[in-house]
Amino acid sequence: MKNRKNSLRLKLMIVVWLLLFMIALPVLNSVVAAEVGEAAGYTHNLFSVILYSLVYLLLFIFFLVMIFLMRARGKRAVFIVCLVGWILLGTYVVVQGLHVSKDLAYSVSVEHAQYETEPFEPYVLSADQQGVIAEFGNPHGFVILFATQGRQETWFYYDEGLVLDFLGGIEIQRAPDKTLVGLSTARTPYAPHNFTSKMTPGTALSVAELDRFLVDPLQDELVENGTLYFGEGIALGFVDDGLCYVETFISKDE
Repeated sequence: MKNRKNSLRLKLMIVVWLLLFMIALPVLNSVVAAEVGEAAGYTHNLFSVILYSLVYLLLFIFFLVMIFLMRARGKRAVFIVCLVGWILLGTYVVVQGLHVSKDLAYSVSVEHAQYETEPFEPYVLSADQQGVIAEFGNPHGFVILFATQGRQETWFYYDEGLVLDFLGGIEIQRAPDKTLVGLSTARTPYAPHNFTSKMTPGTALSVAELDRFLVDPLQDELVENGTLYFGEGIALGFVDDGLCYVETFISKDE
């Protein structure tokens, strides 16, 4: 009677573990997993890796216990089934790990870089932009976005506390921003007219005279085939190796 109860408990445990396994796999790739991961502060990929690791760890322990248990009881058939399941699970973990890891992006630091450049024509400043430079000088900082609407630029002047927006070279807004006053004595050494749409990384890095920078591939969930390059006081964004975004920032006071 006791052996029969133990056998029933064992079968029940096997059924419960199999149900957990069947439930866990679809949950890992579901929207629920993504939402829970974001709420916990993790990216979808990272949260999936954590869940996979926990589930697989429990399953490995289960199969391992079953292997030794069935071997001790002399149940050869169940022992072989558990052993095969353990091997298959291990194989699946390796394959799934490779699949997940290929989607993870890693930053790369580059020093003393050498790159190929292509001929390019500098952007010709509009009459509005030339007038601003004649009045205030080169911008102390700027942001450029190459969008479907055209070339969008924002220029910053720290001393004057002034922000100017341009679309296709036409000034569309001029607004005071007193938070800029006294923000920094640093001035960007870069010039907006040196950056044009679809420049290759090599050309843009050459124009910026960067031989040390950080390369940060973006996840496809954010920008498909996107890459960010961070140099001293500048960030360059590329999509399919074409320049789409430029931003200068304060790296140090001069």
